[in-house]
Amino acid sequence: MNRKILFCLLFAVCALVYVLLFSRSTSPLFWISELRFDQATYQVMGFNWLEGRIPYRDLFDLKGPMIFATNAAGYWLTGNRYGITVIQVILIFFSFVYCYKLLHIEFNWQLSLAGTIATFMCLNTAYDEGDNVEELVLPFLFAAYYYGYSWLKEYEKNGKTRFNWAGPVSFGLVLGVSAMSRLTNAIGVCTLAAITGLLMANKKQYKDIGKCAVIFFVTAIVVCLPFITYYLLKGALSDFIYCTWTVASRYASFFHVRQHIDMYHIAAFSPTILLTIVAALSAMQKNNKKRVVSIAFLLVGSVSLIWFAYGIRIVKYAAIGLPFTAVALNLCSCMIKSGKKKTIIASAVTAITIAIGTWYTALDAYSALLANKLVTPKHKLLCQNKKTNEILQIADVIPQDKRKGIICLDMGDETYLYVLLKARPPYKYFSVASGISSFDNTFLTEELEEYRSGNAEYIVTKNNNSEFEKILKERYTAAYTTTHYILYRLKTKTRQ
Repeated sequence: MNRKILFCLLFAVCALVYVLLFSRSTSPLFWISELRFDQATYQVMGFNWLEGRIPYRDLFDLKGPMIFATNAAGYWLTGNRYGITVIQVILIFFSFVYCYKLLHIEFNWQLSLAGTIATFMCLNTAYDEGDNVEELVLPFLFAAYYYGYSWLKEYEKNGKTRFNWAGPVSFGLVLGVSAMSRLTNAIGVCTLAAITGLLMANKKQYKDIGKCAVIFFVTAIVVCLPFITYYLLKGALSDFIYCTWTVASRYASFFHVRQHIDMYHIAAFSPTILLTIVAALSAMQKNNKKRVVSIAFLLVGSVSLIWFAYGIRIVKYAAIGLPFTAVALNLCSCMIKSGKKKTIIASAVTAITIAIGTWYTALDAYSALLANKLVTPKHKLLCQNKKTNEILQIADVIPQDKRKGIICLDMGDETYLYVLLKARPPYKYFSVASGISSFDNTFLTEELEEYRSGNAEYIVTKNNNSEFEKILKERYTAAYTTTHYILYRLKTKTRQ
């Protein structure tokens, strides 16, 4: 059988196993209680979109619409969250393919294959249970860095490069997908695009710069245009722009999560740290035939690292740095060929990074097996997790015909109750945006007003919610109480 076909089959199997084992938010091997807050929100937006409700106008979130469209497509495929798994497998498969192609620039097929597996050992610390916006852009990032690395290598060898449309198309795809999911995911590729533009300007390739710029922006626009057209036709373009651009940019500027930094966080960001170190060592090495490549990726890694350090220290954001592991391996290969002392340091840092990633991947795989449906019976899961048991009790208390209209008020990860009940939240702010309210009082005012005047018959909340406590006591009565949660029911006289 052809080697390419064998590799495609191998990568397909690897992608399937990876998603099934580590995407707890969508994999059929895990209980729905494994859903995180963000992934539950994406799925609620997704299946409600299928039922005619429009994201941003009818339901609020600040992520771009592509992640909701992906979740909607998954529910359309199978009628449940398992359909999202199919899309994830496709995304991870193409990430494997372009990772291999990137490594194959410098290595033979055996080492390229080994390097591809090693690279993906560094993903799990930033994978965050799967179904996140970084996963959407990952294959396009690998493709962009593949074409970018190839272009830089040709530039360094020949002094000029022939025009190739694939590079600006891949860059434009990253920008377009990022603009429709999380714009800052394109920071590394946009840095690389600027560097290639400057290098072409240095060789007075102005026509090529113009053609690349047109293709780059047209490709990004083509990705964005269907969503913009949809919201324009639905009369919700202002809601779309406000949530995905205005609010999201303010969120990125003002809301910084100062999480405790531990080894797990360091492991998540280690590919970006690795590239910065290896590229710096490679750039300083004498008689290095890849100095331009090294300096270019040193800038890419440094800009990404500065953004990670200054911005929000959430591990899933680090997933966009995964291709940097493959780039670092390529640079190490070039350094080894030069036979210089700095090679030892670069190789040691690379080996340590991959070893740490592999260690945490093994630990997470073991943890996943313990939480797996095939291993842990449902009754045992309930005994182990009191909160899960309480959520299921609350679901049973709500009458069957009232379940879809429930509101989960500031429930954090327990927002998965919406997905469990396939709910149609009656309020736009169905999951209180407390993080945004911390720097924008307008949101808190709108949320309070919606809860003050709305007619959601059942609201479940944690026992420590203070902002909405007065409204709940005035308009609702406690229908069911557990150790961690209270289920409120709207009083008959307050119904409008």
